[in-house]
Amino acid sequence: YQHLLDDLRKGASIEAKIVKVADKIDILIQILIYEEAISKKMLNDLWQKVEHEISSFKIGLFEDFVKKLKELRKEA
Repeated sequence: YQHLLDDLRKGASIEAKIVKVADKIDILIQILIYEEAISKKMLNDLWQKVEHEISSFKIGLFEDFVKKLKELRKEA
C-alpha cells in the first residue's frame, strides 16, 4: 500500500487529485454548517484558501460543485 500513499502525497494521479479535492470540499461543507452558528466573516479566509486550493487542481466537476456551494453560502 505504500505506493498508494506515495501517490496520494504527491497528487500525481487523477485518483489522488480527486481524493485531495474531495477532502477540500468536505471542509467547505463544514464551513457552511459552522457559519450557521457563527459569523461568516470568521471563516471567510479559510473558505477562500480552500477554494483556491481546489481550483489549483483544475478538475471541472469539482469547480462546478464549489460554485454550487458558493451559491448556497450566499443564500444562507
